[in-house]
Amino acid sequence: VESPIRVEIESQLSDLLIISLVDPEISHVLNLSVDIDGFLPVRVAIRRTDKLTIQILSKDLNLYKEIQSLDQLFGNWSDLDKHPLRLMEGAIVASGVVPLGFKDQREFSLQDILRKLGGGIEIVTEVRDIPQHSGLGVSSVLGGSLICALRKFSSQEKMTQTMHEEEVETVVAQGIFLEQLIGVGGGYQDFFGMVPGFKEIRAKKAENTLREITPGDIVPIFQSLNLKESTLHTLKAGMVLWDQG
Repeated sequence: VESPIRVEIESQLSDLLIISLVDPEISHVLNLSVDIDGFLPVRVAIRRTDKLTIQILSKDLNLYKEIQSLDQLFGNWSDLDKHPLRLMEGAIVASGVVPLGFKDQREFSLQDILRKLGGGIEIVTEVRDIPQHSGLGVSSVLGGSLICALRKFSSQEKMTQTMHEEEVETVVAQGIFLEQLIGVGGGYQDFFGMVPGFKEIRAKKAENTLREITPGDIVPIFQSLNLKESTLHTLKAGMVLWDQG
């Protein structure tokens, strides 16, 4: 899975859950997804391995971890020093590959679960040429990309080049769940950085199974905006991305 990053056009912080929970109608965001010099900077690759463990490699952070048990997976994710790869670990749970219900039970081991999935899992992530704390929604886009890749890997979604609208809604809901799991949280517009182009983003009451994973029964929805080619050209010509250091 390869994803762009998001640039906020207008939000007034209305995509914060605490605001949307009070009144979903207040939530209204415009954002734009962009590449960097023609390439998509957020990348996630997953493959099946013969070893019944979960291996995680972050190329940009230069960190590696091998998870050999459920106790090791379900750690104290709020402690960033002990869990610098918590976003990847939490995505395994939030995506349903290893559901939260397996925490604190002793009937099944991680090896039992992986055996049912057909083997071990190797996850490789990379964020190219984007500094940390850039304000471009990178961690949320990476979290959403992880969930998208894990859902496809575990056959919850078909292997397609693009996500359909219902899949986007599910990935975003699980992305919000992921951030709640690991003890972080911000605006939910960042997850829509995965969706190309300009978008109008709002919140609505969650329906069906999404209620189980979305705080307060709120789920964001989006509508892509089709702008004229001349408008897009003007916007691109006037856009500069720089690192403030």
